Amino acid sequence: MKKKKIGIISIVLLLALIGVTIWLCYCATLAFKDNYADKYELGTKDDSLVGDTFKAALFGKNFELSEAQINTFFNERYCSENPESGNGLEKIHIYFHPDDQTEIYAKLKCKGYDFAFYSKAAISMDGEGMLRVNLYDTKLGELTLPDWLLSWALSQIFSDNENINANATAISVKAGNDYTLGNISINLSLKHFLPKEGGVNCQTNNLTREAIRVVRQYCLSAEGRKMLKELFNFEPDDIKDAILSLFS
Repeated sequence: MKKKKIGIISIVLLLALIGVTIWLCYCATLAFKDNYADKYELGTKDDSLVGDTFKAALFGKNFELSEAQINTFFNERYCSENPESGNGLEKIHIYFHPDDQTEIYAKLKCKGYDFAFYSKAAISMDGEGMLRVNLYDTKLGELTLPDWLLSWALSQIFSDNENINANATAISVKAGNDYTLGNISINLSLKHFLPKEGGVNCQTNNLTREAIRVVRQYCLSAEGRKMLKELFNFEPDDIKDAILSLFS
């Protein structure tokens, strides 16, 4: 009787193991399907994003960017067909829609394997200079990803990326950068990012104010004071004293 019970338990465990194996193979088959190849290709290339952004940023004006501009920028900056770590973003195409209905199609590499990726997204700016992308209705190939699996996949894919951080089912993209001109560093960062049909409405910090801040900071530095003294034979304190004397 005891041997019979052991035999039954063994059969049940074997059937369970076979069932799990079949289920895993089925999931793997779905995950490796790629029905999005025509969706994540770049399409029209437009590399004018940086120039248009700088023009509007001179005075912090609102401006619009197209899908082509943003996708070209993202593919050139964040994508690599042969990521060094074996994990990363190979291609991406974002289709912008209002009301948190933006769609993301991408080709990912994880553990050296290629996967097609699809997700809807709610995109917004957070208070820390990051563009936050909350993902939902996510698929890897044809496999619908539960939140825990999506969280693990994102942490693997973006673990070595300095500009993109993964946290649960959201990714945060650095929305600013420092540009160095000689010894001067000027920051350009997004302050507003609102998706609309076919693009986004944006606003950055005011570069004119940023430039004035940098110049003022330099003039008050030891090097700046020395330069002013050599060129004009005065120091910033001299200007301040002269202005105050007008009201004394």
